[in-house]
Amino acid sequence: AKAAAEAAVPNGDPIWNAFAARGDATFLLEEIHDGCDDIGSRGTSAAAKLYSARLPADRMPQHQPWQIFCQPQLRPCCHDVNSFLNPGRRQCVNGADLSVEMLAYVSRIFDMYRGPVEQGSDGEPRSRGPATVGGPTLSSANGSASEGDRSSAVGDAAATGARLGSERGTHSARGGRRRVMGLLNLMSAHEHFMTRLAALDEHLLAFLKRFAPRLTEDTALMLLADHGTHGIWYNDFAIGEAEHRSPALLLSLPAKFVDAHPTIDGALRRNQLRRVTPFDLHATMRHLAAWPAMPSPSVEASSLFIDLTDERSCEAARIPAEWCLEPPASCFRESAHAAR
Repeated sequence: AKAAAEAAVPNGDPIWNAFAARGDATFLLEEIHDGCDDIGSRGTSAAAKLYSARLPADRMPQHQPWQIFCQPQLRPCCHDVNSFLNPGRRQCVNGADLSVEMLAYVSRIFDMYRGPVEQGSDGEPRSRGPATVGGPTLSSANGSASEGDRSSAVGDAAATGARLGSERGTHSARGGRRRVMGLLNLMSAHEHFMTRLAALDEHLLAFLKRFAPRLTEDTALMLLADHGTHGIWYNDFAIGEAEHRSPALLLSLPAKFVDAHPTIDGALRRNQLRRVTPFDLHATMRHLAAWPAMPSPSVEASSLFIDLTDERSCEAARIPAEWCLEPPASCFRESAHAAR
C-alpha cells in the first residue's frame, strides 16, 4: 500500500531487498493506469513509482516491468474514453486480456530461473523439480485494511511468490536454479460499477493450475486485496461497508513444508480466526526471507507462522478507526468450521 511504502522508504529497505540479500532474483510488476508524471510526489498513486523516486537503482528489484506503463504511448486513464487503460473498456494486448499477459510474465520469469513447467502425459502441468506428494495447503485469514490507497476496487490483487528452502543453505542457487521473489499488482477489476468483479476469475484459475507444481513443491503464494468493494452505492449499506473493510487474503504453502512444520500449520489455522493486517504479511515475508531464522516481531506485527493475540484490538494492530471492523463471533465460528 502507498502509505506503507511512504513509511518504509525512509526507515529501511522494502521487502524485496531482504530476499535479494540472500541471492534471490526479484521482480515488481504493478499495473499503473494514470501515467508516471507524478513520480516523486507524495500523492503518487502507486507504490512502485514512489519507491523508484526515493530509492537508488540498486535497491529496486532486479526486474521492473511496471515501467512499461510509463511509456507515452499509453495514454493515462481515467477520463480519456480512448485510453487503452480506461476502466470502462476491455484492455487487450495482441488479442489477450492485459491480466493474462501480466500473469504470463510471472510464469515466464519463474521458468527462466526455476526451469519450465512441463506437460505430463495426462496433459496436466508438472515441474522439472523432484516429485512431491500432496497439494498446497490453503489458509484464509480475516484481513483488516490498514491506511493505504482507498481508490481501488475489488479485484486489485497482489501475488507474492517465494521459493521455500528446507534449511538456510537452500536459499542460494542449486543445480542452476535460483530462488525468486516477486510482487504482482493487478487492477483488471478496478471499476466502480460492479460489472467486472469476476474479470480475473478465469485467468487467475488458469494461472494457478499452471503454477500448481511449483506451489506443491517449493513456492509460497499470497493472494490479497487492499480492501473489499469500493466506491459504489452498495457501500452506503451496512453489508457493503463491512465488505469494504474486509479485503480478501489467501496464503498457500507447499504441503511438504507444512507437514514438516506442524506448529506453523497450527498457528496459521488459529490465526484465521484473528485480526490480521498488512503489517503481519510484511513480517511473514521477512520470516520467509530469513528462513529458518525469525526476525524479532515489532509492536504492531508478527509473522503469521506464530500465534497472534486472540483479543487483538484495532488500535493495537494500528488499524485506523474508520477501517476497523468488529464482525460478530458467529462469523469466526463459521470460518473455523469451513477451515476444518
